[in-house]
Amino acid sequence: MNNRNAVPVLFVTLMCVACSVKQQQNNESAKSTAPIQEAAKACVTDTMKIDLRQSAVYWKGTKMRGAGKHEGELRFEHGFVLLCNEALAGGSCTVDMKTLKVTDIPATDPVPIKNLTGHLSNADFFDIEHYPSAFFTITAAKHEEDTIYVTGNLSIKDVTLPVTFTATHHAGTFITTFTINRKQWHAGYTGTWADRTLVDDEVTLRIVLAFQPKER
Repeated sequence: MNNRNAVPVLFVTLMCVACSVKQQQNNESAKSTAPIQEAAKACVTDTMKIDLRQSAVYWKGTKMRGAGKHEGELRFEHGFVLLCNEALAGGSCTVDMKTLKVTDIPATDPVPIKNLTGHLSNADFFDIEHYPSAFFTITAAKHEEDTIYVTGNLSIKDVTLPVTFTATHHAGTFITTFTINRKQWHAGYTGTWADRTLVDDEVTLRIVLAFQPKER
């Protein structure tokens, strides 16, 4: 074959091979992204705002190794959850620490209520003057039958740590109960056994999140 004719033939051959490889790559790429695209199409998302009047954080702390306890509540500033096909997929909420309330002491004893509220609010515990809000952001949610396994970041004072807990969802309300070690979030007051002020490390949180009805 004439060398001058061989060069164009070789060039055309290489171009055909390159086009074939490119088409194969495009086909493989389309195959690999197809499930993701289909999943995205299949997920119908919705954002639900928290009903601030019906939602709350109910807390319980114990003392003297469980011999005594105190209970109370906190209210939310704002928040929302992201639903995918009506299943929890994400969300975020802010707790107003200034709403800290003691509920287990009778209203007829205002002095003990004031003293305990003040102690929990100061630097021994949650230092609300400097940290008036707490935050929680959902990073993952896994559904198994009627149980939701939730993972997220909880920010109290100057500390953000991951937490995992289970929750249930019924009639537009999410409910969960879990326990944290307050000292991990620098709420480190201990007290003493001798004067019966020893405070246990664990705090139980029962969270009720109700949601505003959709506007029609």
